Amino acid sequence: ILTAAHCLVSTAKPNSFLSSVDPADLKVVVGSSKSGLINPMNVRSYVINPDFRLDTYSHDIALIQLDIDLTLNSTVQSIVIGEEPIEPHQTLVALGWGQNESQETSSQLQAVNLTTSSLAPCQSQIPEFQDHNGQFVCTAFIPGKDTCPGDSGGPL
Repeated sequence: ILTAAHCLVSTAKPNSFLSSVDPADLKVVVGSSKSGLINPMNVRSYVINPDFRLDTYSHDIALIQLDIDLTLNSTVQSIVIGEEPIEPHQTLVALGWGQNESQETSSQLQAVNLTTSSLAPCQSQIPEFQDHNGQFVCTAFIPGKDTCPGDSGGPL
């Protein structure tokens, strides 16, 4: 399972080094149907990119190994990693089970169209940003159109 590294670290101790979350404390839910119909799965192990930095979210990527093999079906699919470069003003789709307006976890998989920004505004806000094909993808701000808390680690 491909996810975001920041989902797998603990910041419970201020001013301390990041500590990893115990895999036994994690559960993974997969699929595109209503979340209540899917059983959480145990995590065997995970690997966080060694270059990950929580202060800048650079290299924010991790891999999770489940205790069981996934069975692919109509609601559980593998993804294809895109090979085409991401350009400014391109529409991308973010998916997630994050919180809704009531700050409750959505029971329905949500999708939002996001448009990548031109490079200059992103470079002025994020010093490490070079283009949309490096460590970050930068999208335009449109009120009411964004990912939500709980969507981290989901597909884009």
